[in-house]
Amino acid sequence: MNDANNGSKLYLYSITTVAILGGLLFGYDTAVISGAEKGLEAFFLMATDFQYDKVMHGITSSSALIGCVIGGALSGFFASRLGRRNSLRLASVLFFLSALGSYYPEFLFFNYGEPNMELLIAFNLYRVLGGIGVGLASAVCPMYIAEIAPSNIRGTLVSCNQFAIIFGMLVVYFVNFLIMGDHTNPIIDKSAEGILSVNAASDMWSVQTGWRYMFGSEAFPAALFGFLLFFVPKTPRYLVLVHQDEKAYSILEKVNGANKAKEILAEIKATSKEKTEKLFSYGVAVIVIGILLSVFPQAIGMGASFNNELLYDVFTAVSDEARAKNTEFSKEGGLKRYQGLTMWTPNINIFRDPRWGRGQETYGEDPYLTGQMGMAVVRGLQGPEGEKYDKLHACAKHYAVHSGPEWNRHSFNAENIDPRDLWETYLPAFKDLVQKAHVKEVMCAYNRFEGEPCCGSNRLLMQILRDEWGYKEIVVSDCWAISDFYNKDAHETDPDKQHASAKAVLSGTDVECGDSYASLPEAVKEGLIDEKQIDISLKRLMKARFELGEMDEPSQVSWAQIPYSVVDSKEHRELALRMARESLVLLQNNQSLLPLNKNLKVAVVGPNANDSVMQWGNYNGFPSHTITLLEGIREYLPESQIIYEPGCDLTSDVTLQSVFQQCSMDGKQGFSAKYWNNTKQEGTPDVTNHISTPFHFITTGATTFAAGINLQDFSASYESVFRPAKSEDIAFRFQTQGITKLSIDGKEVAAGMNFKNKSKVYTLQAEAGKEYRIKIDFAFRNRDAALDFDMGREVPVDLKQTVDKVKEADVIIFAGGISPAVEGEEMHVNIPGFKGGDRETIELPSIQSRLLAELKKAGKKIVFVNFSGSAIALTPESKTCDAILQAWYPGQAGGTAIANVLFGDYNPAGRLPVTFYKSTKQLPDFEDYSMKGRTYRYMTENPLFPFGHGLSYTTFQYGNASLNTSEIKDGEQVTLTIPVSNTGKYDGEEVVQVYLRHPGDKEGPSHALRAFKRVAIAKGATNNVTIPLSKENFEWFDTSTNTMRPIEGDYEILYGGTSELKQLKSIPVTIK
Repeated sequence: MNDANNGSKLYLYSITTVAILGGLLFGYDTAVISGAEKGLEAFFLMATDFQYDKVMHGITSSSALIGCVIGGALSGFFASRLGRRNSLRLASVLFFLSALGSYYPEFLFFNYGEPNMELLIAFNLYRVLGGIGVGLASAVCPMYIAEIAPSNIRGTLVSCNQFAIIFGMLVVYFVNFLIMGDHTNPIIDKSAEGILSVNAASDMWSVQTGWRYMFGSEAFPAALFGFLLFFVPKTPRYLVLVHQDEKAYSILEKVNGANKAKEILAEIKATSKEKTEKLFSYGVAVIVIGILLSVFPQAIGMGASFNNELLYDVFTAVSDEARAKNTEFSKEGGLKRYQGLTMWTPNINIFRDPRWGRGQETYGEDPYLTGQMGMAVVRGLQGPEGEKYDKLHACAKHYAVHSGPEWNRHSFNAENIDPRDLWETYLPAFKDLVQKAHVKEVMCAYNRFEGEPCCGSNRLLMQILRDEWGYKEIVVSDCWAISDFYNKDAHETDPDKQHASAKAVLSGTDVECGDSYASLPEAVKEGLIDEKQIDISLKRLMKARFELGEMDEPSQVSWAQIPYSVVDSKEHRELALRMARESLVLLQNNQSLLPLNKNLKVAVVGPNANDSVMQWGNYNGFPSHTITLLEGIREYLPESQIIYEPGCDLTSDVTLQSVFQQCSMDGKQGFSAKYWNNTKQEGTPDVTNHISTPFHFITTGATTFAAGINLQDFSASYESVFRPAKSEDIAFRFQTQGITKLSIDGKEVAAGMNFKNKSKVYTLQAEAGKEYRIKIDFAFRNRDAALDFDMGREVPVDLKQTVDKVKEADVIIFAGGISPAVEGEEMHVNIPGFKGGDRETIELPSIQSRLLAELKKAGKKIVFVNFSGSAIALTPESKTCDAILQAWYPGQAGGTAIANVLFGDYNPAGRLPVTFYKSTKQLPDFEDYSMKGRTYRYMTENPLFPFGHGLSYTTFQYGNASLNTSEIKDGEQVTLTIPVSNTGKYDGEEVVQVYLRHPGDKEGPSHALRAFKRVAIAKGATNNVTIPLSKENFEWFDTSTNTMRPIEGDYEILYGGTSELKQLKSIPVTIK
């Protein structure tokens, strides 16, 4: 019935029923795999050109969901451009094609029933196609219903659409059951080596035919859906948007009656401004915003500054840039990875063993130094306390007892940890950041602690962190750490993701980096967790977002007013240079070779002399320009006084002299880059940018290849034109985790998967004067993608030839060490001395030691500049080299800072935040977390260079210190006054270090850092350095209570410019 007041209910219900049918197709397509997956797996296991495995099967089983995500992401675009009805028609076509293609993927291109890799890809493409239809329909169907139904029943009809999804799943289960009939699923065997195969006794109908019928059955509801869509109208709102008001009114009249139709039409017209954008609307300006920022030295280098006030300034600059970038990106309508307001730093794990690849991210081996530096980072990032809004949220990681190895961290169990080590070494920095700096996030670690995964450890997260320390903020998991609870060959403490997720939340892990928490609704249904427990975590998350101002207008948030001009500003570049200078540690300076005379002829040798990427460390940004050591020296000397000869590679007997800089595209040096959030380079690129340095991309630790690009299931294309300066053979080297294809002038010349150890995949016989168009295609489907690429001439190392080339030099500056390309987080590196991101030996790579020895034999004075994120056993080099400067990974201004030191414009004052051992033999077992024999606090042997060591161009002398009281009672503070004199010829800085010693404790540390202060003292001057000490500075481990507390008794305060006991002065003190 249709009247002037109510309209026709029959008309309304008939057209909305069609849209509801789209929901049924959603459920049908999503669940059809349930009955087909066993047969499908068996079918592809019979392939002869590749080994089908569980990873591939997982991708194949979920490929429709990948398409669903894509379809959902594109739904707004199509709904605006095609209209709601036509978008649903497109979805029905995609459903239909997917059903037929999945039923018969061999169509046109392949032989029926012969599985191979190409057929697998084709099948997945059909499934993704159907998934796009699912995503499109799932978003547009509710939109269609909502825009055509009267407001009083709109919610009911949309709910029907959601019910149809569930009903579609029920239908497909029934259909699959009927299709199987009396047939059985195939039997899949697993060999001792883990290889899967199809048992000969399997029902081959299920393998060859059954799964096809199941996928093909979807064609019937898809065809019906598409047919019925020819009988439904466009929505009134869309018609108004395209200026067809009369048609809109006609439909409104049929649905609502004439009386309401005019009123509703007027309301639609008043609100009918729909925002339409280009499908991918990020332009060049946004790309620059995403990449450009200031790059400071790696954390371990900043730890060497022993200057927590400067570190606070650095992270204030970092938070300024982060806020400015966040504000700029927010204007574009959405935020992606690296554009938000939570920073997963600082890493305050104790760098207990120099073999750990991620130690470069820490602030050293000492708990007190780590705590002080960590608190400076947090305060710089989060902004002053008491403000209405937090500037950013910092994250203390990785909690707890975590410091390698990288290669087994997903299964490693840190067990039988001595309570003394736990409370004295592994936990103090976390406690400081929680209770004093009020850090807003804590990240739980991958490893287990005493049998339980750290992200599911009630002892760590509830008893210690929340109950004892009073922490009320967010705990976030490390990426994919929850899946380690149940994954094979990981911890395997839980049977599935529901149990793992419930355990993690109940243990206090609020937020997951990963996808396991998607199972929490199922965990609730299974009774594994109560919804109220999940609400606790949800409230913490929402509270954090309010604290950051995310729920208020940007105009109300003072931090959102920081201008974009702060990014890579002059002030921040100067700050990067200052921190780079303060991080440099002069380890050795025999016969005062440094500073160098500017009239000398200098040979710059070594693999790190001109490597800008190495200087950034890991988890780096991209600066506007990086000054390498070679560039820094060129700022001081004319070319006539410089000989540059790389001499050798980091580890290989063949060195690659890069010609990357002879490549350019669109007038810019380097390669243009395009990225897609799909593995087939389909559609318009999601992101485009430019790469100006040799490639070093890795997604481990949730680091994307480019902002806005997936961590997995993505592809990329890099292009450039190579114009060789001379005719020669050019090697193309790759180290990858993924599928890579190299083409030159349109012809594929090399392709492969997972190239190892910087493999040479092709040699180009380049001719001077010609141009070569280079294209690199890359695709990755799983986790932990990696792409390292460089090109250049391969030069076999000829040590004597190198010596001959530099024979005219007065002094050799050797830039050696290692690089983030071989040490870092869970890396795909397996070369002698290195394993999975860690090191197996801590000596300098042999090729570098041999070259240094040959240079020494030639009678050359050698200055060794060591680049590394960890301690190197430089015992041979301490004999072959006259001076050694530890440069770490010094950031964008590193070359300038090092040259400033080498030529005397800056007097070095950095101090070692870690012990430099004599050899690997001095180290205990890497997997042994006992502190016995480790670091300056527990070593019994003499190291090569001790913690706190660092030379200057001047000399300092310590007088006798004084205390304002020799006894400290509860609540009292004592002031230590230390006279320090600069007795040399240069103005300089000294790092005054104060240690505590408890002579009565034979099992504890020999001494432990309790205070430090970096002070500038003019030549000939004496400063009285005052250091306040509270009773807290005198905390010591109480073996009777297993706690850290001030224990009554006699102590010694040790002070000086190093941790070496024989060079420290002492003053007694008594704790009452």
